[in-house]
Amino acid sequence: MSEPSKASPAKTIRVLFVEDHEVFHECMQHLLGQQPGMAMVGAARDGREALDKVAMLKPHVVVMDITMPRLNGIDATRLLRKSHPAVRVIALSNHATRQVVDGMLQAGAKGYVLKNEAFKELVLAIERVAAGESYLSPGLKGLEVAEDLHATVYTKLTRREREVLQLITGGANTKQIALELKISTKTVESHRVNLMKKLDVSNPVELALFALREGVSPLT
Repeated sequence: MSEPSKASPAKTIRVLFVEDHEVFHECMQHLLGQQPGMAMVGAARDGREALDKVAMLKPHVVVMDITMPRLNGIDATRLLRKSHPAVRVIALSNHATRQVVDGMLQAGAKGYVLKNEAFKELVLAIERVAAGESYLSPGLKGLEVAEDLHATVYTKLTRREREVLQLITGGANTKQIALELKISTKTVESHRVNLMKKLDVSNPVELALFALREGVSPLT
């Protein structure tokens, strides 16, 4: 399957918007849809839906929230960059900690914009990222983003462990996780034990706190 080419200044930028908060989702869709040189080709409300929509709609740029149900923005970005490397991702989030910003950039995002910034910053980010540049929100200027984008404990977890972690912190029980991921309950329990060991925690509350610090919990 061919990848969408990098957008040039004379070419309409195809944008996919990924956000799970309904009102914010609709407002941003409306505003972006009115921007000259941009076309809102679709929207998604979680990371899994975003992956499906990218394959169907072939956007140039994906504007990605981070804390979402089912699949968070960090893992969705990592998977998206592997399956559609020509598509460029911009994080749009309330999180302004180095830990979360590093995690998103390490996953492959080319831009990071804070939700409390003026709308024009997102427009500028889309234009620059579509042109092959990178963009960081002005609100992150005081943040020392890691130059080497070091691997965090979270990124060292396997893909399945990250999926199980997100579902656990979202309140799903063992049977629900098994059904969602199409694996056995025994396998879910095995992943839970491995998570506890790798993260050096002893209970679900500590797992949830870890996910909150990493910005991947659907509770934030």
